[in-house]
Parts: sequence; C-alpha cells; structure tokens
Amino acid sequence: MSSIRPSFHHKSKFIAIILDGSITNIKLANIAQALIKGRAAGAGTGVPVDLTATEVRAIINVENGATADQTASEILAALLTVDGPGSGIDADLLDSANGAAYLARANHTGTQNLSTIGDVSISVANLNSLDDDINSALHFHDSDRTRSSHTGAEPAAITTTMGSSSSTMTSIGKANVSLQASGTPLAYSVPANSLSAAGKGFRFTAWGTVANGGAITVSWGGTQIFTHTMGSDSIFRIVGFIFSTGVDTQRYMVSEFTDVNADVAHITEGTQAKDDGSAQSISVGAGAVKGLVVEFFN
Repeated sequence: MSSIRPSFHHKSKFIAIILDGSITNIKLANIAQALIKGRAAGAGTGVPVDLTATEVRAIINVENGATADQTASEILAALLTVDGPGSGIDADLLDSANGAAYLARANHTGTQNLSTIGDVSISVANLNSLDDDINSALHFHDSDRTRSSHTGAEPAAITTTMGSSSSTMTSIGKANVSLQASGTPLAYSVPANSLSAAGKGFRFTAWGTVANGGAITVSWGGTQIFTHTMGSDSIFRIVGFIFSTGVDTQRYMVSEFTDVNADVAHITEGTQAKDDGSAQSISVGAGAVKGLVVEFFN
C-alpha cells in the first residue's frame, strides 16, 4: 500500500499527503553517531534536532559516567571524596562526637598522671587546702614540730670514728623521743635486710631514768641481751652495737653508764642468730626510757 495518497485542492492543484506512521527510519536524513533526535531541555517546542550526550543527560538527570551496578569498593571510593568534618555522613565522628569533645577536660573520666598534663592551674584556695593536708599528714604543724612527733628513718648520711677506723652511717632510724610509762620499753623495728651482709650493722643509744631496784634491759629480736638492776635512783645512758658476722648471725656489745658512778660502766657482749631477712626489734626497758636513737652503718 502506498504511503502517499493523492488529494486535489479546490483549485485543482495536486497535493501529496503522507500518511501517519508511514515514514521509516531509512527515509530520515542521516545523522552523526552518538546523537539522539529531540529537543534540548529548556529549548521549548520546535523542530527536532540532533541532541548530544550532554543534552540527553540533562534531560534524564543523570551525571556523566553514572552506572547502575557500582560495587561496594566503588561506593566507598566515591564517599571518600566527600568524607570529612561537616560532610553530614558522620564518618568523621566517634560515637557521634568529634575530636574536640574528647579533648575537652570536662568530658574526661578516670585518672591521669600530672606529668602528662600541661597548663595546670590551681587556685590559691586549693593550694592552701593542699598545704594543710600535707602538713597534717607529715606532722609539720607548729605544735607538732617536736622530736616526739617524728617516726621512721631519716635519710641522713654521717661519718663517725670508732677507734682507729671510720664508718659511714647511711641512715638514722629513731623511735619517738618521749616519756614512756614506767616499765614500758621503747623499741625500734630494724628494717628487713639491714644486716644482710657481714659488717653491716647499727649503733643504738638510749637514755632515761630508773628508780632504786629497777632494772635496765636491752632486747634484740625478742631476746634479752642485757640487764642490770640499779641500787639507787639513777639517770642512765645505754650505748650498744649490733653487726652481722654472716648469714643470720650477729655480734653485739652493750654498755651502760649512770650518774651514780660515771667511772663505772656495765658492759656485755655476745652473739645472736636472728633472721636478717626479716624486721627485728631493738628495745630498751627501764623505769622511764626517754629516748632511743638507732644509726645504721655499712
């Protein structure tokens, strides 16, 4: 069937009429490749034109290179190009908080070493409170600055001469210097391992008062090593040495001086076997022992 049918105008002119749907693609004018017939977006109604790929993408609202089958890796790569603070995808946050939140001291929990904290500021009120706490703990209040408040060992180093030889006393330990109740000994706990090698030892000095008939006693590690009963009221001073002669073995010497007869001294010496790996007590008992000082030497 012909796609053209004749038609006659009222003035007897011949007019060819093309039937609807009768023009095939082959009858259209040739166009370059990668073009589509149509009208560009925004061009309005008009004659069809050859549209470029860019114009077609504008019509269908698809960006250049878009695919419908992106892999997870391709999607991640695309996200990385826009990720960061303010991106809105929350990938720059930890538990929905950014880094500034974790730097803020108000959000910190737990403890932190002071040496790792910079720009530390403490108010004067806090310093005064801290000073009071330290003084209270260390007995540095004016009312407590007496020998009776002292405990423990002092890290002082002194040198003493005994006969023709000298020894360096590396520390001084002392019991509280205070008036004790009658018959109550004054003791000091010699730290463990203080006599752990031959030649290591300590000197102890005690003083006080004792009544007529009272006894002055010295004990080492719970064993009495000296005793003397007084024949009159006296002021006394005890000086003794205990030093290691080997593993768990010690030699001692104790001297007692009184004001009754300053020229007469009661002296005793001997050996003991106390565990030098454990703390041992040196104690002096009398009517009223007023002080005990222990000095260590190498």
